[in-house]
Amino acid sequence: MINLKTIQLKNKIDKNGCYPIYLRLTKQKKQKYINTEVRCKESEWDVNSCKINKLHSEHKTLNLILSEFLSMWTSRLMSIPVDQRNRITIEEFLKYFEKEKKQNLNFFDIINEKIENLKNTGHIGNSKCYNDTKNSIKRFTNSENLELNDIDVVWLKKYENHLKMRNCVESGISIKMRVIRAIFKDCIENKYISEDIYPFKIYKLSKFKQNKVIRAVTIEDIEKISNLDTELYPKLKLSKDLFMFSYYLAGINFKDILLLQHSNIFNENRLTYLRSKTNKVFNLKINDKALEIIRYYTERKIGTEYVFPLLLKNNMTPIQIANRSKKCLTKFNKDLKEIGKICNIDIELTSYVARHSFASNLKSKGVATDVISEAMGHQDIKITQVYLKRLENEIIDNALDIL
Repeated sequence: MINLKTIQLKNKIDKNGCYPIYLRLTKQKKQKYINTEVRCKESEWDVNSCKINKLHSEHKTLNLILSEFLSMWTSRLMSIPVDQRNRITIEEFLKYFEKEKKQNLNFFDIINEKIENLKNTGHIGNSKCYNDTKNSIKRFTNSENLELNDIDVVWLKKYENHLKMRNCVESGISIKMRVIRAIFKDCIENKYISEDIYPFKIYKLSKFKQNKVIRAVTIEDIEKISNLDTELYPKLKLSKDLFMFSYYLAGINFKDILLLQHSNIFNENRLTYLRSKTNKVFNLKINDKALEIIRYYTERKIGTEYVFPLLLKNNMTPIQIANRSKKCLTKFNKDLKEIGKICNIDIELTSYVARHSFASNLKSKGVATDVISEAMGHQDIKITQVYLKRLENEIIDNALDIL
């Protein structure tokens, strides 16, 4: 069995001439050390009793700390069943209780680490979502300390009621709950916690699902936008082109258009890009209408690697890109509202109307539902990823030609 003993290590003296006291774990000539955070001079340590002697003015207090520390680790060892206790190695013992330590980590420490990772990898939007959830939970708990073990089904229901009392809409509640669920899944995947404390086996998020409103305009409306004379409205030129470009190329979203580089275009007839939301590669045929838009802005390059004049310089940081994206998207949607009024379109135009219209109008042209409907309008993005991954380029190319 593992033997536990407090000892003074003589290899780490501090500026006051004190050495650290460690808990030594020994089994079959193998040893590991755990720092007790207690220190004393060599003359103040009794090797025989493994205690601090009376030469130290606070020997009683420090010996109590050492006693409690030894008792804690002894209790941990005794908590292991006898048959396992005799077989377990020091490494297995420490690893076992490292998991326990992780399981009891402060939830806010974990989510803060996640937020930093998202920022560092350029996922600024997601980091904001996590940060909003963190602040909301802090308001609910009125505390800086929340252990994962404390978040159970009862806690989730109380938090849900708290959000409802603050007039939070169901979609907002769903987002916050999904953030919490993602934290749990990350911790389980990293083996910080066991699946036994995972509360979302019982607390289901499906109750927050709502029928997604597909905001699409007809082909006739698309023709109105396409035929808009931007010589009469020059400040709307870029926004009109961005909308039509998205429509022509399978509803490519605004952020991916913003990040689109000339290196994403091959032989002037294929566009390959990594979708920022899902990290999936798209490979699309560039039809003549989309190519016309690309050529227009290529001829008017502003000295950057980007296709469209949205990011005004290369090598911007993720935060700079996020701030610029927000500013450009605001102007884009504002311009689209004006375009909609000029073209007498009943539905309020936004960047996502192009994406939804692409799906809706292809359906009206007889393109198979399993190719388009689920891809562009399904509530579960996982299903979208599954079918797009299996979809052959030729099928998409034919669909684009039909449109």
